[in-house]
Amino acid sequence: MVTKYVAGDGTGDYDADGTDDQDIINYALNWAADNPGNRIHLTGPFQYDISDKILIGSSTIFSGDLDAVLRLNDDCLWAVGVPVIGQIGGAGTATHDVEIYGFEVDLNQANLYHAGTDRIHGKGYYNTIHIQGSSSSPASNIHIHDLYAHDGLGDGPRLTYVNSISVHDCTLYDLMHASIFCVDCETIDIFDNDIKQISDAGVRFDNCRQGNIYRNNITDWLGATYAPKGGAYGIQIGNQPATYGHTALTTNINIYNNYIQSGACGVELEDYLQTAGATPQNVHVYNNLLTNCGWTNWAAYFSGISLYCWGNGVVIEYNTIDNAYRAGILITNAISSGTAANVRYNNIINTVRSGGDGGYGIWNKVPLDFSIVAEYNYLTNNISGNYLNVTPVSELAEYLATAIPIVSVDPAHTDFIRVVSSMGMYAAEPTFLATPYTDEKDIEDGDQGLMLPTADGYTFQKFESPRVGQKALIYPAHSRGEYYLLRIAETVEDGQEVIAVPDKNGNYWPILTK
Repeated sequence: MVTKYVAGDGTGDYDADGTDDQDIINYALNWAADNPGNRIHLTGPFQYDISDKILIGSSTIFSGDLDAVLRLNDDCLWAVGVPVIGQIGGAGTATHDVEIYGFEVDLNQANLYHAGTDRIHGKGYYNTIHIQGSSSSPASNIHIHDLYAHDGLGDGPRLTYVNSISVHDCTLYDLMHASIFCVDCETIDIFDNDIKQISDAGVRFDNCRQGNIYRNNITDWLGATYAPKGGAYGIQIGNQPATYGHTALTTNINIYNNYIQSGACGVELEDYLQTAGATPQNVHVYNNLLTNCGWTNWAAYFSGISLYCWGNGVVIEYNTIDNAYRAGILITNAISSGTAANVRYNNIINTVRSGGDGGYGIWNKVPLDFSIVAEYNYLTNNISGNYLNVTPVSELAEYLATAIPIVSVDPAHTDFIRVVSSMGMYAAEPTFLATPYTDEKDIEDGDQGLMLPTADGYTFQKFESPRVGQKALIYPAHSRGEYYLLRIAETVEDGQEVIAVPDKNGNYWPILTK
């Protein structure tokens, strides 16, 4: 692979000057399209002025430094639907094997939002990325990661008619439609993204098949913005109306291990196509933590998890839904009679009213058409009651500790080391004075560390303490009532040294070492 560099300081293979820099970037990307398998890299620190769209071809890597910034020009007046990064050949081209990562995209809403016109939030202007194949010839193998996009009128990555998508480790803030939007796509993985959404959804799938949405942190954007705040879904799954031209049914979608706080619905399912009948569409929602969802009162279906209009195949299990507004789980409509959802092993607690509406743990508004099979859920402190139009098969009397996001380590990445005690449990304390450490490390008085068992004793392993905002594991010290905060490695690469700490459920958490 050959890497060619675009730079603003005269050191690159292609030189930008801070004016209409898409011209030189496109020149470089055209070279890459003509020479498949190569990479174009934006160097920083530099702000690249973008006054027209950037176009990428197949078998191309488009990367950049963290301080390389694509910034939309103040005077952009593009037509609706024109993305910042599109594809050579335009919409309908079967673009394939594209990787985009590493740089920042400043979508410049402060200068491009034109109140009183249609150039406002959610109208299709200035989407960050749009790759679009066709129903007969889809695009394929699109990989977007470690991208920072912010302050835009439209979508973040948007993929239409694409097979095999991976979007991960992106930071997407204040994008005024869907932060990640897939339409009529297949085989999708959306994971490890930090999203602060506004006005539509954090992650949205329309008419998609075989998709996984996991380990994302999705919250409302509450900073400065031109769009109304609190009106976005955390995750939205649906089928578009037939008039939109997409007739494939959503099926086999997994939503798990996400942290969601959303002014609208934490998770919402809506089927405007309504052709599935009794055929299951198979949406599995599990091991998510949803807090304070539905706090805006714009629509009577805002809640923790909302089935605005759906049919069979929904399983909701091992989630904790805390302090939802209107309902923890709400069924508003059904696509046909005789349909049902399985709701089991969830904690649904502290539900409040939205205005004067609701306040139930599980609320079914259409019990004649749709049934909820509720088993082994723990419901408490829901202000209007635990159930409305739902008769539980069974209930739990205690909070379910396993109904939260679970993080595990791929065993291919590290050798597991079982520590002395697991989270929530205590084992016999080792005899510290009689325990030598078995490997050579620079250890000084006052170092923080864990005593880890080895074949012939214990070893002392230093660990990294977290900073504010970083993910951490609360881990019991050998002195009862005292705990360590261990910084969790959010990604683990081959050969990286971590401590693999098992919790009481047997799931391993990778802890960064020093």
